[in-house]
Amino acid sequence: MILCMTDITKFHGSNLIANFRKYFSQVPDIRNPALIEYPLEDILMSGLSLFIMKFPSLLQFEEWHKVHDKNRTTFQNIFKCPHIPSDTRMREVLDEVYPKHLDFIFDKFFLLARKQKKINSYERLGGYYLVSLDGTGSFHSEDISCEFCLRTAHKGKNKVTYSHKFLTGTLVHPTDKIVLPLGVENITGLGEDNKKDVINDCEQNAFMRFLEKFHQSHPQLKTIILADALHANATVIMRLKEMGKSFILNIKPGKHKKLFSALKNKIAKNQAIIFEKKEELGLKVKKSVTHHFEIVNGVPLSANYLEGVTVVNYRETTEWISPKKVKKIETKKFSWVTDLSVTSHNAMEVMRAGRSRWQIENETFNTLKNGGYEFEHNYGHGNKNYYLEQ
Repeated sequence: MILCMTDITKFHGSNLIANFRKYFSQVPDIRNPALIEYPLEDILMSGLSLFIMKFPSLLQFEEWHKVHDKNRTTFQNIFKCPHIPSDTRMREVLDEVYPKHLDFIFDKFFLLARKQKKINSYERLGGYYLVSLDGTGSFHSEDISCEFCLRTAHKGKNKVTYSHKFLTGTLVHPTDKIVLPLGVENITGLGEDNKKDVINDCEQNAFMRFLEKFHQSHPQLKTIILADALHANATVIMRLKEMGKSFILNIKPGKHKKLFSALKNKIAKNQAIIFEKKEELGLKVKKSVTHHFEIVNGVPLSANYLEGVTVVNYRETTEWISPKKVKKIETKKFSWVTDLSVTSHNAMEVMRAGRSRWQIENETFNTLKNGGYEFEHNYGHGNKNYYLEQ
């Protein structure tokens, strides 16, 4: 649930903590009632507060309360939580909480934000919401492992490394740096069907599982899915169309050779819409930016998907004179496939939507890993029910 702590106060304000506690009270508690020392919601709130307050370990969290908050008044006032478990107890209880039992909380926050019209400004391209999907890692070790770890064998080194990874989807905006995580799909060593003879799951499988769950939770939501070139394939696009979801997916020449070959032929035959737009940016240092577009319709994605997609080839050239009177030129290139109708009138907005895919990396993963949340710290690897179906 720490994904929810990438500054979602914009969407929920002063009610954020109260809502967390309300939702935590709905999480199933599988413990023996006779052995329950603390309510589960108190332990979940303690775990949440650990990340909000950016403690680097469970033990330091416990020690801080012993020294600075002996009467628990600070903790009670902020988190409305009368009980603070020891680091050992917190680790033991949280170890038995099945992560999927927390999934509904992402939907609750998103639906609440929609109901309160807190995300209206995130609508783009005629009422669509931009949802960026990507994977990252949260644990990596050469020594510590569990049966759910992904295993990577290094050829020639007689070495295996272990890791935990996940994929998440995030509501993004081209210019707003505040994002709203929408869910998590773990990539585990059990594989898609939880069969122990499947060595590794993969990001592609997690991507499809996330899509299915997201569509089930929000079947009528107008969504544009943003993703990298790994997911620009026939399987993903056909399923997105079945769901009624639109897409802007990155493509690369090395990965999509047939597509780029067909694209080159269409451009050579003058079957592309080619145009440029220019703008001036900057206050102290004036910069001239040229946006060059090549838009081609009806391009076959691959041998497995001959139905045409729209390709947007984009090049951004920025020119300026440095304070030392030196002329500078910077060029960036991007290519996407989409099912949207792209014209010279909306190409700039489509381009900015496609580039906003990076917000999941910049504002979600980077915040968690470098913003003091100790996201990659091993708080306790766990050995009970970690990813097992309940």
